Amino acid sequence: MFILKRTAFVILASLLIGTLWTVSAHSQEAPPVEAYGDLPAVRNMTISPDGQHLAFIKREQGRDLLTVAKVGGGILGAVEVKDFEARGVDWAGKKHAILLGTDMTYDDRIGEFRFAGAIAYNIESKKTAQLLSRGRDLAPKASSGTTISHIFEGEGKVLMPATQKSGSRAMFRVNLDNGSGTKVYNLSDKRVLLDDAGNIAFEIDRDDTRNFYEVKRRVGDSFEVIWREDNVKEDDWDITYPKVRVIGYNHDASRLLVWYDEERNAYSIPTIKAMTFSGEIEDAGFENPYEAEQIAGTIQNGKGNIIGLQYEGITPLYEFFDEALQQTVWSAQAAFPDSAVRVASASDDFSKIVFNVSGGGAAGDYYLLDRTRGSLSPIGSSRPNISKDQIGFVEIIEYEARDGLRIPALLTWPAGVEPGTGKDLPLVVLPHGGPEAHDELSFDWMAQMPASRGMLVIQPQFRGSDGFGREFRDMGRGRWGKEMQDDVTDAAEFLIEQGYADPDRVCIFGWSYGGYAALAGAAFTPDLYKCVVAGAGVSDLPGMLFWEGRETGFQSPVVAYWNRVIGDRREDRDKLKNISPANFADKVSAPVLLIHGDDDDVVPIEQSETMMKALQRAGKPVEMIELKDEDHWMSTGEGRMKTATAVEKFLTEHLIEN
Repeated sequence: MFILKRTAFVILASLLIGTLWTVSAHSQEAPPVEAYGDLPAVRNMTISPDGQHLAFIKREQGRDLLTVAKVGGGILGAVEVKDFEARGVDWAGKKHAILLGTDMTYDDRIGEFRFAGAIAYNIESKKTAQLLSRGRDLAPKASSGTTISHIFEGEGKVLMPATQKSGSRAMFRVNLDNGSGTKVYNLSDKRVLLDDAGNIAFEIDRDDTRNFYEVKRRVGDSFEVIWREDNVKEDDWDITYPKVRVIGYNHDASRLLVWYDEERNAYSIPTIKAMTFSGEIEDAGFENPYEAEQIAGTIQNGKGNIIGLQYEGITPLYEFFDEALQQTVWSAQAAFPDSAVRVASASDDFSKIVFNVSGGGAAGDYYLLDRTRGSLSPIGSSRPNISKDQIGFVEIIEYEARDGLRIPALLTWPAGVEPGTGKDLPLVVLPHGGPEAHDELSFDWMAQMPASRGMLVIQPQFRGSDGFGREFRDMGRGRWGKEMQDDVTDAAEFLIEQGYADPDRVCIFGWSYGGYAALAGAAFTPDLYKCVVAGAGVSDLPGMLFWEGRETGFQSPVVAYWNRVIGDRREDRDKLKNISPANFADKVSAPVLLIHGDDDDVVPIEQSETMMKALQRAGKPVEMIELKDEDHWMSTGEGRMKTATAVEKFLTEHLIEN
C-alpha cells in the first residue's frame, strides 16, 4: 500500500484476477447508494507509450489500487493506495506507470500544507518508488513533485523540477526505480523548454518586480532574447499579462505555440498563435471549427509537442493538426451520438486511443480504438454495478431567464422515464461550483443518484459560467445572489411551468459555489424549496474574503480575482452582507443539510459552521455532517460514501416520502 507522506511510504503488492469489463444484470430496482457514492470502479485509464499496456486506478472493496493490464490480455499486477488521494495516472517510458496524488500533511517549520507527490511502478519488477523522496537539496515542502519534464528512454530516469531548501527551483534527474533525485541545473523562477536530449532550449522569464516577460533561445553556450514585453505586472491589485505567453512546442517542434491576448488582462480569453524561433508571431494552423471562444487545454504527443486543442463546452470539442487524426476522433464521437466521447489517453504515435464515453445513457465506459485494425473495443466501466436501464438519460436543453437571456442546462430524467414524458416529478436543482466553471455532459453521480430514485434533476449553467463565451462569463461578475441566483430559480420555475416538475416537491443541492447557491436559495426564495443540501458552501462572504486574504496575502492576485468576481470586502461590505445567507437565516423555512470536509483548503469548514449556528439561533431545522480527513473535492471514498448516504436519505425523505 502507498502511504504518501513527506518522508516515506510502505508498499504491499498484490495480484488481481478478473476482467476490467463487468456488465450488470438487467434490473428494475434502483442500485444501492454505494454504486454512486463510492469512487468509480475504474478511473484515469491511460495507455503506455508503446500501446502495449493500460494503467488505471481500480476501486476494490473500498480500496484504491494502481493497476496495470496488458492490452488484449489479463492484469499484470496492482498495488494498494492508502492515506493518499490518488488524482491521476501517467506513464514515464514503456515500463513505469506513474501514480499522482496529494495528501494533507504537517511540517514543524511550515505548518500544514497539501503535499503533492508521484509514485513510479515498475511493471516488470512490480516494485514502486516515491519520486524525489530523497535528495539533500530538496525543500521539505517540495520533497516530491508531480511534473515530469523529460524522459530518458531505456535509462529509467526522468527530469523533474522541484524546490530546493534555498527556496529556488531546480531541475533534478530522478531515478524511477529508487526515487532519488540529483540536481542537474538551477531554474530560478524561469520556465524552460527542453530539447530532445533534455537540455534547455528556451528560457521563459517573467519578473513581476521589474515588470517584464522574456523568451530566450539557446544559441551555443548563451541565450538570446527573441521576445520581450514590458509593463507586465501582477501586484497591487493590478494584473497585466503579457500579450504572448509560451505554451510549448507545436506538433513538429518547428515553432512555439503561445497564448495570444491583445487585451493583456487576466480576465480576457486568449487565442492560439505560433512564434518562430526568431520571435515572429504567425498563424498556428488551428482553425477552431466550432467557433468556440475558450480553449480548455492542449493535447500532446509522446514528445510533449502540442498536436491538438480542446475547446470549452458542455460536450468535448477537439481540433487536431493532423486531418486524419481529426476524422478518427470525430468518427469515434459519432459512434455514440447521445453521449460525450472524451480522449482519455493515447499511445505516442496515436495508433491506439483510449476514449471515455459518458452521459446520455452511458455511465463512464472506456473504449480502446486500434487505428491499425480499425477496431473499437470496450475495455472497462467506471460504474459496472449500474446497468443501462438504471441510468437516467441526460439531455442538453435551454431555458429563458426572466430578463430574456438564454441559459443552457443539463436535464437528467429519472431512470426509465423517456425525456419529455414525465409529469409532476420531484425536482432537484443542482447548480455547479466555480462559479466560473461549467457542467459537462457526463455521468454525474450527484445527478444520477436522485434520478435513480425517481427525481428529475436540472443543472443550470447560470450566467457567470465559463465555456459559453466571455460575455456570458462576465455577466456573473459581482452578481452573486442577484442575477446568477435568479437564473437558478428560473430553472426550477421553467420545469414547473412545463408541467415536468411538481411545485410542492423541489429541493436544491449544490457543492462549493453550488453550496452557496443552495443556501442563497433557502434564504432568498424560501417558498420555492422544500429542502436544501449545501456541501462546502460559502455562507458569509466578508468572512470568506478575509480568510482568503489571510491565507494568500491581502494583496495577492487570488484576492484581487475574488474582489472582481464577488466584490471588495471593504468597499462593498454592505452589499456582501446583504447577499450572505448566514445573515438571513431567519428567512429560511426548509430543512437544511450542511456537509463539509475538515481538510477543505478552498472553502474553510467555518463557513458551514457559521451557517449552522445562524440557523440554530433562528430555530430552523439544520443538520451538519463533518467529513473527517476530506478535502474540497471529496477525494476519498469514505467521504463520498458518507455524503451520498446522507443526501439520498435527505432527498428521499423530503421529496418522495412526504
